[in-house]
Amino acid sequence: GGVYFIDGGSSTQENAAQYLVIPYLKYHGIQKIDALFLSHPHLDHMSIFLDLLEHSKIVSFFPSEIGGS
Repeated sequence: GGVYFIDGGSSTQENAAQYLVIPYLKYHGIQKIDALFLSHPHLDHMSIFLDLLEHSKIVSFFPSEIGGS
């Protein structure tokens, strides 16, 4: 098993990583994310990624080949 994120963001919750995701990861002792997958580059799909990069070791990142609009 591993830890994987497919998209990560919110269009309604500011600081979703700081208040929701990172506390969850800390509570469960997760310090490494095996892979981040981004379906497309819209803020509601990627707003937590920068915070995760600062908090956790990210092993692999798979960006979308689809451009944002």
